[in-house]
Amino acid sequence: DHSLVVFMHIKMQAHNHDSIVRLMEAANELPEVMECYHVTGETDFLMKVLVPDMKAYEEFVLNKLTKVNGIGNINSSIVMSVVK
Repeated sequence: DHSLVVFMHIKMQAHNHDSIVRLMEAANELPEVMECYHVTGETDFLMKVLVPDMKAYEEFVLNKLTKVNGIGNINSSIVMSVVK
């Protein structure tokens, strides 16, 4: 059961072609990533992640996402309930 939904706001260290492409490729390869958007504003990517629980989310961040070179900052918003 995958009941924890997390929206991740990801800011890259640098806005260069290689780091942007690296994150896009990683997002497509990681099964936990349901959706990924390259966006404007304070962050570079908005990612929707689906995992079973907080422990699985921690493992996803520590063992998978942070291995992608070029990520500068991750800000996570955990879904408490779906309104619509």
